[in-house]
Amino acid sequence: MYAEFSRCEQASPWGEKGLGLGLSICDRLARLMNHTLTFTSCLGRGSAFGVRLTRDLKARRVRRSEPHRLAADPTGLRGLRVLCVDNDCSILDGMEALLGQWGIQVLKARNSAEATQLCDQMDIDTILADYHLGEDINGIDLLRSLRELQCPASTVALISADHGAELALLARTAGYPLLHKPLRPAALRAVLSAFRRQQNKVSAA
Repeated sequence: MYAEFSRCEQASPWGEKGLGLGLSICDRLARLMNHTLTFTSCLGRGSAFGVRLTRDLKARRVRRSEPHRLAADPTGLRGLRVLCVDNDCSILDGMEALLGQWGIQVLKARNSAEATQLCDQMDIDTILADYHLGEDINGIDLLRSLRELQCPASTVALISADHGAELALLARTAGYPLLHKPLRPAALRAVLSAFRRQQNKVSAA
C-alpha cells in the first residue's frame, strides 16, 4: 500500500514535495515490530497517521546477559560504504534512508568540493553521483576527476532524471552505469549487489 517513491498528485499546502519514502519506511518499521500503521483522511481537511500497538502482558524482559544477535543481511550489502553526490539535500536524505535499510553506510556530498574532501578522508567503496549538480562540473566530469585524484572507490554509477539518448551515450562511453530518477529500489539494489560481487572477486584474487 505504501509503495516507495510514491506521492499523491495533490501538492502540500506548504509547498513541500517530498520523496515518497516516509510512509513506506514507517510502514516497514511498524510491520517489523508487529504493529499496524493506520490512517484516516478527510478530503479538503487532511490526513492523520498513527501506529496501533498491541500490549503483551505476558512479555518477559530481555536479560542483559542474553547475547545480542545480529539481524539478517538478505541483501548482502551490509558494511558497504557509499558516497552519494547530489545538490538537492532532500534527495541525499532519501538516499540515506533507503540505503540505510540495507545496512549501507552513506556519506553525503552536495557538490564536487565536498565529494573530493570525503574521498580524501574516507575509504569509499562506491560513488553514486547525480549528473546535474548545479555547478560548472557535471556528474561524469566529477567521477572522472575523482578517479584522476585516485579516489579509493572501485565502482561508480551515474544518476539522472534525463532519459535522453545523448546522456545514455555519454555514460556508456565513460563506462558508468546509468540509473534514472525516480530511482527504483530494486534496480539500485541490483547495481550495488553487482558492485559488491565485483569487489569480492577482486579481494579473493
